[in-house]
Amino acid sequence: MAAEDGVEIPKRYKAAVYDDPGKISTKIETLDTPEPGPGEVLLKLDEDRPGTFQQYVVSQADYVTPIPDSLKSEDAALASHGMAMRVIGIDHGSKEKLVRDCGAEHFIDVTKHDDKSIAEEVVKTAGGLGASAVIV
Repeated sequence: MAAEDGVEIPKRYKAAVYDDPGKISTKIETLDTPEPGPGEVLLKLDEDRPGTFQQYVVSQADYVTPIPDSLKSEDAALASHGMAMRVIGIDHGSKEKLVRDCGAEHFIDVTKHDDKSIAEEVVKTAGGLGASAVIV
């Protein structure tokens, strides 16, 4: 599979997946690279940034804004503050200091929630509004 800019995209890639939800237990699996549908884009996540567990994800094109490689995570968080957004970091509890140092105003420990309760916590933390933007 080739992207429009000529970069080769593999048909399969590796991802760290939680194999026992709610616990700190992951395993490496080989997954099919997702293919975007109409109005979607394929994102290659930077494996050098903290908290990245997979190489590729699909997102709605309307919700994607490229962040230049030269822009540090801390600066992206500060820019979102400048747009009147509240930065909520979601990760393993051991990364709270790192996430807050990168500009998060609030932190949610992923190990203390299931899918439903973490979504509820985001809505509660965002004053009942939910997320306006997501930075992966």
